[in-house]
Amino acid sequence: MVYDVYLDDVLRVDKASFVGGGVRRVGVSTYHHAAVWYDEVYVGVDATMNFRCPKILADGVEMNRPLQTGWKNSDLEGYSERWRMERHKSHLSRRETYQYNNGALIPFEGNGHAKFTSDIKFRFADGDHRSEAGGLYAGSLLKMKGKEVGDDARDRSATSDGPHGGNAWTSGDPSRGETQRYMWYGEHTNIDAARDGYETGGDFAGGVAACSTNDFITWKNEGIMLHYTNITDMVFGKAGPFVVERPKVLFNNATQKYVMWMTIDDVGKTLGLAGVAVSDYADGPFDFVRSFYPDGNETHDQTVYQDDEGKAFLARTYYATVDYVMPAPVMQPMWESVKKTDGTTNFGLSYHRANYEPNYDDFHDIYLQRWRTEDKMWQVICVNKQTKVERIIPYGQVNFDGEVCDDPIEYKIVKGQGQKGEDLSGVETRFLDPKESDNSWWRPSR
Repeated sequence: MVYDVYLDDVLRVDKASFVGGGVRRVGVSTYHHAAVWYDEVYVGVDATMNFRCPKILADGVEMNRPLQTGWKNSDLEGYSERWRMERHKSHLSRRETYQYNNGALIPFEGNGHAKFTSDIKFRFADGDHRSEAGGLYAGSLLKMKGKEVGDDARDRSATSDGPHGGNAWTSGDPSRGETQRYMWYGEHTNIDAARDGYETGGDFAGGVAACSTNDFITWKNEGIMLHYTNITDMVFGKAGPFVVERPKVLFNNATQKYVMWMTIDDVGKTLGLAGVAVSDYADGPFDFVRSFYPDGNETHDQTVYQDDEGKAFLARTYYATVDYVMPAPVMQPMWESVKKTDGTTNFGLSYHRANYEPNYDDFHDIYLQRWRTEDKMWQVICVNKQTKVERIIPYGQVNFDGEVCDDPIEYKIVKGQGQKGEDLSGVETRFLDPKESDNSWWRPSR
């Protein structure tokens, strides 16, 4: 059997061995007749998911941390690729002057046109970086600020001292070389069931844990800030189980709350969601707010940053891939192949769209406007909350209260955003189908 001893949540005895079937009673001894008071003495099985704060050893920091992953290989697409070089022949290349010594031209000089471009610089068997156990560096370190109320003390009272008010821990005794207190946050996976009494899986699968220190030698176990079992997939509705990577915590000056950003994923790493949780206090507990795609892209390898003015930023890796369509050669002659009705050259259709390519010539060329419903006529509709009857409100019309809808019996909805012209007809596509015979008015000159 083994046992640990914590004093004020600081590990003092680590995995000391003893022979026996259990613990019947505990005695406390004092030296030199010192007067000591103890309260909240607990003897029993550890219920903190086997999370342990860093241990500072002679050869470095010891800490059991889960794997740090990144983008999977299946997310990275292929390598950059070019089209095979091709030399087109015409009536010019068949002339006699170009038959000798290739017309003094260097054959196949340069590279082929780009077919696919990948901006990923590092690739490994696991993805964009190797999956390996993280260390203390893989967590988030938050420097606490607040009013001084004593050594290792905590004040939860309302105060305006410092940017974090009273929701903070203060510095220790400067005469002992103690620094401002720091909070460390990191994900924890509960997989160690080697000792009796440790439960894994289910509600004990893991969570975001925290430790605090004011000298980076002695670490206080603050426990689990957010349990994985409290996480929800609010995009696809998957049931989990879920894991968290790279939790980062900042203080929100506007709401006076601590905000945690994290990456949320399933075991197969197929989600890549961003997650947000908040707490009134740095040592939790944190309430889960939501999981989502902030701008439609997956979140991996994320971090947060806060400038001196308190503005916060989310930073993460994102790999863009670009496909290129190489148009087929048109030697008739290309620069004059498509004309407008007045006889001038339509260069947009001539050069880029002389041959119609569905992958290139997307007729939804105003998809952003359509996504914002700007191609739909702008309308305001008042809906009766009981009967659900809708009535369209003409532009500029208001009731005796100066409102569009009659509150509280109606609510307002807006359909469309288009306001082109007086008829509010919305935007129209600029697409010209290259296959339309009316597009080109080219005629041979001789």
